[in-house]
Amino acid sequence: TLMAIVLTTTYFIYQVSFPISLLAQSLADIRNGEIEPCIEPDGDDEVARAIRQYNQTAEFLAQNTFLNRFSQALPEFEPDRYTEPGRQGVAVLCIKMPNFTYLGSTLDEDLFINLRNKYYFFAGKVSEMYNGVVNSCTEEEVVIHFGESPLEEEQAFYAICAGQLFLRLIEEINQPSLPALAEIEEEDDPLHWKPAAQLERERKIAQEQHERMAAAIGQLGAKFTLAAHSGSMLRGIYSPITHATNSLSGVTLDQARALCNEAPNNALLISEPCYEAAGDGLRLDAHAYLDLESSPFDFEAYLSLEPLSDYRLLLDRQAHQLIALWSQEPLTN
Repeated sequence: TLMAIVLTTTYFIYQVSFPISLLAQSLADIRNGEIEPCIEPDGDDEVARAIRQYNQTAEFLAQNTFLNRFSQALPEFEPDRYTEPGRQGVAVLCIKMPNFTYLGSTLDEDLFINLRNKYYFFAGKVSEMYNGVVNSCTEEEVVIHFGESPLEEEQAFYAICAGQLFLRLIEEINQPSLPALAEIEEEDDPLHWKPAAQLERERKIAQEQHERMAAAIGQLGAKFTLAAHSGSMLRGIYSPITHATNSLSGVTLDQARALCNEAPNNALLISEPCYEAAGDGLRLDAHAYLDLESSPFDFEAYLSLEPLSDYRLLLDRQAHQLIALWSQEPLTN
C-alpha cells in the first residue's frame, strides 16, 4: 500500500502537478509581454492536450501581435512617417462611385468584387504616379491628397492630372476580368482525392462564373464623379491604415467631397482655387460649369476638358501601363 501511494504521488507530481506549474508560469509571462511556448509532456492525457493547445495559441500570438516586443522596447520612431501638426496648403482629389449601392444590390457578387478591386487598384496607382497619398478609402469614395510636393502649383496640377488619368481608366474598370477557366482534374494523391460528383460540381460552378462575367462585359455601368480642390487643411493626423501622420482634415476636404457630388458622371470638376493654382488655364483646358450664382460654394468651378496635346499622349501611355499592370495582378484571377 505504501509503495502504491509513493508511485501515485510521484506520478501526480511529474505528470500533473509539474506540467500544470509550467503552464501557469507561461500564462503569467504573457502579462509581462513575453509569449513563450511551454514544455510539452509526453502522453495524450488532458494536461498534455491543454499544453499543446496553449502552445498553438502562443505561436499564433507571437506571429500576429507585438506583445512580446513591448516588454523589450517600443517600436522604432520613423521621422519620415510623422508630420508636425498644423495647417498646410494642399490640393486634393476626390473620386466617388455614385451608383455604388445600386450596383452592390444588383450585380453578381463576383462581378462586384472584381469591379471594386479594379476601382481601388487604379485609384491607388494613379495616386502613386502623381506623388499623392490616399487619405481615405471607403466603399464608394477614395480621397487623395498631394501635400508631398512643396509647390502649390504642382500640387494642384498633379491633382488634376491624376483625375484626368483616372477618367481614362473608367472604361477598363467596367470590363470584368474573366477568371482563368482552368481544368479541374482528378488528383492522384489519395489525400486530395475527390469524388467524381464533386469534381463535376466544381467544373460546373467555374464554368457558370466564367459565363456570368463574360455576359456582363460592357454592361457593368459603374459611374464616377471626380473633383479637384485646393485650400488649407489640418495636417499631422495619424492614420491607422498607413501608420503615419500623413492624413488631412478640414473644410477644404469637406468642400472637395461636396464638389464631387456636383460633378457630372464620368467627369472631373475643378474648383476655382485649384484651377488658378494650376496655372489658370495655361496648362489645362476647362470651361466654366458653376458660377457664383449657381454654385453652393463661395468659389466657381470648371469642368475639365480633354488634356492639352503636351500631356494627352503621356496620360494615354500611363493608362496603358496601368491596364497592363492590372492584368499581372493576382486579383484578376
